[in-house]
Amino acid sequence: RREVTREDIRYITVPEEECDAFSLSNAVMAGDRAAALSVLSVMKFRQVKPEFALAEIAGLYSNMYMTKLLKESGATTTDIAKIIKVHEFKVGLYLKATEHATLDRLKRSLELCLDADLAMKTYGKRNYEQIEKLICLL
Repeated sequence: RREVTREDIRYITVPEEECDAFSLSNAVMAGDRAAALSVLSVMKFRQVKPEFALAEIAGLYSNMYMTKLLKESGATTTDIAKIIKVHEFKVGLYLKATEHATLDRLKRSLELCLDADLAMKTYGKRNYEQIEKLICLL
């Protein structure tokens, strides 16, 4: 066929509102690698610095790890929100996202973020390849 349909365009693109750091975090938190890679590709096309994307992912895993750790230590949602300085609603999202994750798994995810950061800084690999690998490993 020679005609491009609306469905074709939707299939190969990501809408504008779905291509920011918030969308990247949501996709990563949901464990949706395909969506995270899709948002990342748009961020790459828009020439968003890869360091920003990595910081978003690392910050997300840091907050999820702290939330899980504090919850397992007996902290309330309100306490956790005050400690990590986010709204209680976000704490609820973190708790839901980490419901089936162990602290060891979350810690390993943070280590993978550190490895990607180190590769970007040490070896001059300041590109999206490190982040794409990270998303696939999370």
